Amino acid sequence: MSCSNHDIIFDPFDLLRNGENGIQQKILLLVLNLPFTVNSTFTTLWKKSCTKFCCDGGSNRLFDASKDSENFIPDFICGDLDSLKETTKTYYLQKNVKLEFLYDQDNTDFTKTAMFALEECHQKGIEFDCLVAYPAFGGRLDQTMANINTMFQLKEKTKKPCYLITDDDIAFLVDKGKTRIKVERELKGGWCSLIPIACKAEKVTTTGFKWNLDGDSMEFGSLVSTSNAFGENVDHVTVDTSHPLLITFGIKS
Repeated sequence: MSCSNHDIIFDPFDLLRNGENGIQQKILLLVLNLPFTVNSTFTTLWKKSCTKFCCDGGSNRLFDASKDSENFIPDFICGDLDSLKETTKTYYLQKNVKLEFLYDQDNTDFTKTAMFALEECHQKGIEFDCLVAYPAFGGRLDQTMANINTMFQLKEKTKKPCYLITDDDIAFLVDKGKTRIKVERELKGGWCSLIPIACKAEKVTTTGFKWNLDGDSMEFGSLVSTSNAFGENVDHVTVDTSHPLLITFGIKS
């Protein structure tokens, strides 16, 4: 498969590589308020992060998961701070973590923190390649939908990609036009999906998937490409779409 030099290129699997190989993208990491453990996925993301933000109750999750480890101290705790426990607050203040109260009832703590993080990086000249929110799924469905909505909001504020990651899957948006997505055979799971989450995608063409689309229209109530898969031995896939699509796929354990 050949790709134009003008294609947008995503390399999501590079975020999960633990070692010297790979591009080693610089991550702006946001820790969300869902339970997690300090495992290889989280540790890899943390090590690749140039700056780290906890979204309100995400600080409690980090505190509980890291067991007071000095290796996992965030730069900021942001949000309306109504979920921040006093023990967590006291501990991180002693570690010189900054608290940023962001009162805005029209946006989630994830959205508010992400917007603040973008501005903070801009003002301080902190360079990064992408935003990563972890763990992004596994709780309430409405909160999962809100996390996806945040990706749409961020799309209007930055050209940097935003990834939602858990230990089992990863999701991101591809915008209209042609996008090339690199595939890591050793890390890919057994499934992937292309979902017209916000509106009808009137014309979608793909290459490299097990079941490709050829100028197809996609929308809820009609065609959505869930439970798809990457083709055998492909090192990248392409998606050409008239409107944004949510791409999500499994991560090999």
